[in-house]
Amino acid sequence: MHYYIGIDGGGTKTAVRLSDENGNTLSDIRVGRSNHADTSMEASLSLIENSIRTVVENARLTPDAITAVYAGIAGSTCDNYQQLCRERILNVTVNAKVKVDNDASVLFVRLDNGDGAVLICGTGSICFTQKNGVRRRIGGYGELDMLGSGCDIGKMALAYTLRVIDGREKSGLLDKLIYEKNGASTLEIEADLVRGGKPVYASFAPLVFEAYRGKDEAAVRILNDNFDFLTGYFINASQDLGNSFTAVISGGVMRDPIAQALLKEKTKAAKLDISFIPAPDGAACAVDCARQL
Repeated sequence: MHYYIGIDGGGTKTAVRLSDENGNTLSDIRVGRSNHADTSMEASLSLIENSIRTVVENARLTPDAITAVYAGIAGSTCDNYQQLCRERILNVTVNAKVKVDNDASVLFVRLDNGDGAVLICGTGSICFTQKNGVRRRIGGYGELDMLGSGCDIGKMALAYTLRVIDGREKSGLLDKLIYEKNGASTLEIEADLVRGGKPVYASFAPLVFEAYRGKDEAAVRILNDNFDFLTGYFINASQDLGNSFTAVISGGVMRDPIAQALLKEKTKAAKLDISFIPAPDGAACAVDCARQL
């Protein structure tokens, strides 16, 4: 029997799944964030290594039984992370075929590894194109990207509430929802929010979508700005793929039907004919990638 481990790691959580050759899930866990740029190199590597040990133990297997491991980890293209992570995984699995790549790489299985684009919009955002087997990155520069992610949507919402406090903006539904979530004004807990960083900022993004449904002006403005930015990814992607192509969309933000509707509306307005494929959870895609090793 062959056994496969797929890992989908991002800026908020990491999903790890162990499946057998028949597609049965034997162990499935969710742990913390694994982007080493947001934690540290050692914290990320230890999390990956320990997660593999956990799913193997949960499945009542021994590590040497694992056939292949595919890890799609956000931020893995920097700081020799891929090689270091591969070594740590082999330290556990011993006999497995192992590949470590960025988190977007696992989604290309939904394109049958053909031409198209992949967009992840979760805590962070990034886009890739693939044309004739060649991949090109668009965006995904963390703190140096100003829009287009759950972190950015949440941060813009919190900034709006501060402008309400000092009188530059009027209060609306979004302001009220954020106050209810915090139990205090943003100004009162500003230091705690800043210390929490990206995952905390991203946790406010669902409130923006909720306020958007209530036609809140600030929420409408925030989402329009961010989805104009994401549409820019696809306008750039059209340089490789033409105006008609298939795109896999994934990440926590893209699970909201409003996000999908906005993206379709704005790309259509940009005269792009895109067939969107909502991706299943990344761990399932990563397991499929492991099977192909």
